[in-house]
Amino acid sequence: MMSAMRVAFAALLVSCACPMALAQVPIQSQLERATTLEQSGDFDAAENLYKQVLELDSVSRPALLGLARVARAQYRLHDARTIYDQMLQRDPQDIDAQNGMAWIALANYQTDTARNGFNAVLAREPANAEAAAGLAGTDATHRFHMDVVGSRVHNETGSAWGGGVSLKAALDARNSFELGLHHNSRELLVANQLDPSRLPSNVLRLGYRWQVPGDYGLGLVYENRDRKDSPTEQRLELSVSKQLNQRWEVFGAVRKSFGPGWGNRLVQAGATVSLVGPWALTTTLYSGYTPDFGHSHAVVADLFYRNNAGAMLVLGASHGTNPNFNDVHGRAVIPVGRNNALLVTARYNSFKRESELELGWRLYWK
Repeated sequence: MMSAMRVAFAALLVSCACPMALAQVPIQSQLERATTLEQSGDFDAAENLYKQVLELDSVSRPALLGLARVARAQYRLHDARTIYDQMLQRDPQDIDAQNGMAWIALANYQTDTARNGFNAVLAREPANAEAAAGLAGTDATHRFHMDVVGSRVHNETGSAWGGGVSLKAALDARNSFELGLHHNSRELLVANQLDPSRLPSNVLRLGYRWQVPGDYGLGLVYENRDRKDSPTEQRLELSVSKQLNQRWEVFGAVRKSFGPGWGNRLVQAGATVSLVGPWALTTTLYSGYTPDFGHSHAVVADLFYRNNAGAMLVLGASHGTNPNFNDVHGRAVIPVGRNNALLVTARYNSFKRESELELGWRLYWK
């Protein structure tokens, strides 16, 4: 009798626990699957699964954190901030939500706010790896950078010296603008088959870019190119880019000249593939047209190296037609301390045996 009662009591416990257990199994399974999709870069699918979990458990902390991470990865920072705000209202000491808010501030170049947030987390959890990584990132994040450069171009027709200054500024996580001024000592006829014209005496450049990092971007650039003995040339360039996956990005641009006597246009399209580590390879096709010289084409291949310290190296070569030419070029950004970098650019073109050397200095600040 006692044995039968024990069996019946055990069966009752199991029957009461089963609904809860059965509810937890699909939730845990969906969370694991959503995390896997998120880590693979399939953010839309991951977001759907996190939302399904929240339909079963509206306060699921892992699902809320997952949704916030996905929103951050897609640069929907307002959505991520809303989730973190809700979590902090429930628990003002929520470490993960505090870290998330600091990352949002860092993405918007609010480095002081981000630094304070990460430091607050580390004060409570000195071994918190996410906060430590974020704090290190505040030192490498700069809203502004300014380049001051000098250059010399030499070919069979002579030499020209040049100098300029340019400023780039990030308005927030998605928007940035640039302003540049450049002067050349001589309006030298240069070996650029895609743009056969003399160097302008003065160039004013204004640009704006809207970009969702890791997804797509749009850019618009205006140039005013002043020459002594010919009408002012004005240019507009529209560019687009799209990240296809974690390795591949495609891009394109259209540039058109305006003003009396100016009808030049240039179209380009290309792709970038990420290689091993910080290396990437870009291939670009160009098609140009000028009223005086007709159509010309070129293909360019560039090997890129970038690291988290701000160093960059570009080595490239190109070949073009009308007339035929070969070109080799390189560019380096060499960090000097935390807020400065040396800039070096060199180029040689077989047409007119043209060489160009540019040296400059870059200054970063918050």
